[in-house]
Amino acid sequence: MVGEGTKYRKKALCLLGGFEASGILTINTGLPFTVFGNGTAEGDPVASGYRAPGPPGSGRVASIRPDQVSNPNNGPKTSDEWFNRAAFANPTVGGIVPTERRGAVNGPGLWRYDLGLIKNFRIYERFGAQFRLESFNIFNHNNPSSIGTTFSTNPTSTYGKVTNSRDGRTLQLAVKLNF
Repeated sequence: MVGEGTKYRKKALCLLGGFEASGILTINTGLPFTVFGNGTAEGDPVASGYRAPGPPGSGRVASIRPDQVSNPNNGPKTSDEWFNRAAFANPTVGGIVPTERRGAVNGPGLWRYDLGLIKNFRIYERFGAQFRLESFNIFNHNNPSSIGTTFSTNPTSTYGKVTNSRDGRTLQLAVKLNF
């Protein structure tokens, strides 16, 4: 009678045990973005953003960068205005190099937490199963991935706005048989 109670207790412990958990926290700073004008110029062999002297077709077509008049990264960081749009102005005419440097705008960063829960079952001596529940971006944090960087004074344009976001929460279930 004592031996049988021990046998049932071992089975109960087997159902309660065998759990595993794992997690990954990912934190990244934003990538640099460059604001480009809405016009193009030919003859820009170094892609500096202004029309170089020479005959037409002497270089590749490149977008003209605007003039930077203040710090664009002092913006509100909302989805409608990620950076300070007033930090840029139309470039002056006459072949002068625009003042915006490449990568002047700090893009949106990223943080997400991935979690995995695993339950191992022993079915027979050499046969087992594993049940997995995995969640990616478990807190469903909105992570913007790109912003509109084509300079425009039109309020309906995507200039300075978040144009795309990374994946939201994703759940995944799996069963694995071991033999």
